[in-house]
Amino acid sequence: MNQGPDLLKTIIFSPSYRRFGSEIALMNLMKNVPKDRLSMVAVSRFGGEMLPSLPSSIPTFCYEKERSLMIRGRDRIANYLSKKTNPEKYAPAWLKKLARDFPSDLWYVNTIVQPDLARAGKQLGIRSVLHVHELELALQWVQREEDLLDMVNIPHLVLSCSMAAQQMMKHLGRKERMEVVYESIEIEPLINRPQRAMKLSRKKLGIPEDRYLWVSSGYVCSRKNPVLFIRIAEELLKQGYPVHFMWVGSFSTPYGYYAQRLAESLNISDRITWVGEKKGEEYWETIEAADGFLLTSNQESFSVVTLEAVCLGKPVVVSPCGGVTEIVEDFVGIVTKSWGLREMVSSMVKVMGGKYPRDEEKTAQHIKQFDSSVQADRWSKILLEYFKKE
Repeated sequence: MNQGPDLLKTIIFSPSYRRFGSEIALMNLMKNVPKDRLSMVAVSRFGGEMLPSLPSSIPTFCYEKERSLMIRGRDRIANYLSKKTNPEKYAPAWLKKLARDFPSDLWYVNTIVQPDLARAGKQLGIRSVLHVHELELALQWVQREEDLLDMVNIPHLVLSCSMAAQQMMKHLGRKERMEVVYESIEIEPLINRPQRAMKLSRKKLGIPEDRYLWVSSGYVCSRKNPVLFIRIAEELLKQGYPVHFMWVGSFSTPYGYYAQRLAESLNISDRITWVGEKKGEEYWETIEAADGFLLTSNQESFSVVTLEAVCLGKPVVVSPCGGVTEIVEDFVGIVTKSWGLREMVSSMVKVMGGKYPRDEEKTAQHIKQFDSSVQADRWSKILLEYFKKE
């Protein structure tokens, strides 16, 4: 860790550093933060595929990968003895060692599902920051009420990825030291992508050019509501619209299997393409092949995929599922008032008929705030303000 006297020394904990929205958002902040403000160490429990893309100046540590069996056994004994002799002062042995190896001004805890880190920091006299990327449906992943209360009360500062996520923390009782740092992406490369021949992407995907192609993106799960996605496809096809639907994202789950079987049972599986997970240039080309973007989620604390679609110039129709409404103002696209099938379909028909053009100038100005450089600047200034070095 760079030990410059003016740098705020930070250990940043994220569960995996894999391609999940909350972790992509964190990586974008870390890559774009001004170099003279933060000194960082990246720590994960499981070494994700994004860790190697961090700047070489940021050391990394993977809890599960970088401890030998001997060290794990030694730590287990030390943890047992520590809990038994002084449970009120307990902190896991590996975190104690990490604190010695990398003295820091703060521990940064990404996502609400890591209460053990905030507790250990408190025991070691290290102030923590919690960055919340969840709404209430995600609280099912917090094991105990005690864990949730600790994440509300222990952190010195709570950052939220949207006003919607901040509101949830207020409902849980957090009353002070709260700020919003939006999830963000590098906007300019998407806006300025060269115009590509959509026909080539369509041909590769096997989707006829004369169909209006609606795309959605994300891991296929109940929160993303692919069942509504399928029902919308069924209704538009019943009404005779020449449409095709495409989902970009992993669907190798029981819920994904159900979604595919549902489409087959409705005899519309030839109008829904499940393309699986795509990365890098292949992902952008796949999204670019679409005419419009559809979000049917039950809850989204922000929705990076919607922001990406907006940057790529796609008209968007989204459900009123949380933080996405802070992206999609009325001059950007349509946020429906409900998840009702009739309203969703009606909104999409407006878009397909060219009756809901977005205001390009206002949209361009609006989305600038979600650029990674803008949010990284805000992020580092907030941390410096709350953790001023004496």
